This record gives sequence, structure tokens and C-alpha cells, in this order.
Amino acid sequence: MATSVFQINDLIAYDGSGVCIIEAIGLQDISGLDSSLQYYKLKPLYEKESSIISPVNSSRILIRKLLTQEEAMDLIALVPGIEEIGIEDEKGREEKYKQALHSNNCSEWVRIIKTLSPRMEARAQQKKTVDQIDQRYFRMAEDLLYGELAISLGIPKDQVRDFIADQAALPA
Repeated sequence: MATSVFQINDLIAYDGSGVCIIEAIGLQDISGLDSSLQYYKLKPLYEKESSIISPVNSSRILIRKLLTQEEAMDLIALVPGIEEIGIEDEKGREEKYKQALHSNNCSEWVRIIKTLSPRMEARAQQKKTVDQIDQRYFRMAEDLLYGELAISLGIPKDQVRDFIADQAALPA
């Protein structure tokens, strides 16, 4: 039987859903799931009405420990040097955003924000509508990044952007 790296009540970063708390670990008697495997029952911290069942040992789903406070501060210090996502082909733009978003990597979320922030600002200054794809990925990257940093830094999620800006790291 597979053993879990995590314990009940651990806060983790879960692929595409952000910060989750592990509510239970065990077998699941749910149609369509392998009843011989161990599963995590996860509760997304910022999505009150949802829950996730995920196999304990899956190579396809990215689950990791949250950044520590020190790691979060180190990331913020590195933000000015984190490069934007290079977009050579407009048709492949969304795929690059999707890959970065689902990497479950805070640095990649910063890259999305740094790529899209000036792009969206320029469109707004030109009195053009901001692309819905840009808005969606920008919002998702912010939600994932700020959600995790809020927990790691012990501050409310809605204060994370200003905290980072005070560190002269991200465009506000």
C-alpha cells in the first residue's frame, strides 16, 4: 500500500487549485476510482464550495509543500530578475501560459504576471479591450501566487500584491 508524503491538516500547493488543506487520506469507495488506491481528500482554501479527491501517488498531478516564509521572501527578492515568458507565436501564447500555470511553480506564475501586466496595461492605454485569455491567465496566476504567498508570509491574500510592490518587485 502506498504511503503518503503528507499528513491530514497539511497545507499543500495542488496542481491548478492552489493552496489546499488535506482533510483525509485513505481508500475511496467512489465509482470510477480504483478502490485499492490511497487518495487525498483536499479542500481548496480559497474555494469554499469545492473539494478534490486525488491519488496519493500520481506522477501526473503536482502536489508540493508550500513555500516557507524564507523561501517566499527569497522568491520576492528574485522577482526583478525573473524573465517574462517569450512569446514568438501569438497562436502558441495560450499554451505557454497554460504550461506555466500548471507547473505548480511560483516562479512560473511570476513570469505570467510579468508578461501580461505590461501587455494588458498597453492595451488599456491604447483604449483597446484587453484579451480575455490574457485576463484569465493573469487572474489565475495572481490567485495561485498570492494565495500561496499569503499563507507563507502570514498576511491576508488581498495584501500580497502591495507587499510585493513594497519590495519593489512586481508591477502593481
